Amino acid sequence: SGLYDSTIYPPLENVPLRFAISKRNEWMINESDLIIAYVSHSYGGAYKTLQYAVRKNKRIINLANSKD
Repeated sequence: SGLYDSTIYPPLENVPLRFAISKRNEWMINESDLIIAYVSHSYGGAYKTLQYAVRKNKRIINLANSKD
């Protein structure tokens, strides 16, 4: 296809299915230098992932905090 260099997958083979999404989210944060998110509430999986990024001292741009 030529539109991208490669594809990477999180190592989730040994993760129980009920934890797969949260472990995938943690993996994405760990592998990233910059987090761009749109989280406008203080509950749920997106919020928990954003808090994980804060704890990991990642550079974060939360578009929900942007002025139009």
